[in-house]
Amino acid sequence: MALTKLKGKEFVKKVLSGETDFSNIILEESFDLNSHESFDDLTKYLKEQKLKDSCLNLSGSSFRYLKAKNLYLPSVIAKHTNFYGSTFSGANLNKADLERADLREANLYEANLRYADLRYANLRSADLGYANLIRANLEKANLVRANLHGANLERVNLYGAKF
Repeated sequence: MALTKLKGKEFVKKVLSGETDFSNIILEESFDLNSHESFDDLTKYLKEQKLKDSCLNLSGSSFRYLKAKNLYLPSVIAKHTNFYGSTFSGANLNKADLERADLREANLYEANLRYADLRYANLRSADLGYANLIRANLEKANLVRANLHGANLERVNLYGAKF
């Protein structure tokens, strides 16, 4: 399946208009969501939606080097998604489905990944310092050279994880 290219401004506009399916897209590389003029509106919108029944679906997409500090995105569905080198420090990714996601060299410092599904995720050289990983599933995840200093690993499933 061919991926559809999408500019960052267009992505934000579509989310704010209520669209939820962003599977199989390529977002412009290095898009700085934090500097976008509508970042505060986007955050407010996502918090109001609560995204329980209408989760954003980013599966199979590419969001390489995305800058999204403090993003509010619980329950996002992002299976097989490429977040290589992206910044999610302080982000709320509670209950995110990141199975088989590429998070190599991602900055997840102080991110909330409570109950996140990170099975088979590639977190090689990722910064998970002080992240909340309570009850996250990291089964068979690649954590080689990942920074886990200060991370809350209470009841985390690390079965078969590679260190």
